[in-house]
Amino acid sequence: MTPYDSIVNVAQQLYPYLPVKLLARDQFLSVKNVPEIYAQTLIVIAEKDQVIVRERSEALANAFEPALLSKVVIENVDHNNIADDEAYRASIKGFLKR
Repeated sequence: MTPYDSIVNVAQQLYPYLPVKLLARDQFLSVKNVPEIYAQTLIVIAEKDQVIVRERSEALANAFEPALLSKVVIENVDHNNIADDEAYRASIKGFLKR
């Protein structure tokens, strides 16, 4: 749910005036782990997320082999209310039933 390629990229977009790369102890480089993932993967993105902007989620999604990835964008939700949306729950249920 609303994943990101790296926390440094997320923080840099939120705080462009800070040297985030120098301040972050762990960069949580999710994108670097993608080549080791061979399982079907679901990425759920909140359309109006202002914490994890869509660009960061898309960067992670683009690193996956297309055959392994299911990507769902939940419309009209943000970072804090995505889990309350029925489309979010339906996307997870549908993915797990496959």
